[in-house]
Amino acid sequence: SSSAASDVYKRQRQARERINAARENLERERNENRVSDEEYMQRKEKIGRAEAAVEELEKKVEKAKSLKGKKDNG
Repeated sequence: SSSAASDVYKRQRQARERINAARENLERERNENRVSDEEYMQRKEKIGRAEAAVEELEKKVEKAKSLKGKKDNG
């Protein structure tokens, strides 16, 4: 079970790292005028949606973890 939990946290960390890398790359391309305003906004929204999805999953994991803890202790 602990290996499954560590795998979840590893995946969350990797997802955050990919999101941060995508955001940094997009900002760098923007500063170098390599993306149009329209493409910039589309990619920024996509990154935002990915980040929101990761945050939602993190909340679900924390909720499940707290419920499991209550069940184990009760």
